[in-house]
Amino acid sequence: MAERKKLTIALVANAGGHLTELQSVETAWKGHDFFYVTQRYPWTQGLKPACLTPGLDVRKLPTLKVLCMLVMAAFVIAWVWVRRRPDVVVSTGGELALPAFWLAKLVRAKTIFIESYARTEGLSMAAKAVAPVTDEFFVQHPEQAQAAGGRYRYAGNVL
Repeated sequence: MAERKKLTIALVANAGGHLTELQSVETAWKGHDFFYVTQRYPWTQGLKPACLTPGLDVRKLPTLKVLCMLVMAAFVIAWVWVRRRPDVVVSTGGELALPAFWLAKLVRAKTIFIESYARTEGLSMAAKAVAPVTDEFFVQHPEQAQAAGGRYRYAGNVL
């Protein structure tokens, strides 16, 4: 039997529900070299292994400040991608997925987007923004997959 190649997997999600969803399927990455990419908050400081970007709270920040924070996050992510060279980048969403997925293509990493369980109709803004550079796209409700005409796959839900 052929031995599986050990992959380097970057797990990208905003701190909170998106990160919780990724952590709930951590056993899927077992046997591979994986690390999280999320925002720096008191509750993420102990997350290991992790690369932390500046914290973003888009609900409380003016648009210009959000853009500045995203640019800073993009620089951190670019540095991590050059340093760690992920083979695969997986995300459950949030604004961190945008720079992570677009920059992943520069290092030829495969990208997998798992739409949040909370999204029952339509796609999130993050999902729409990364769709052009997403290799595999999973939704967590069968109706979403049917509505997308085959572009997105339903393989059960994460939570």
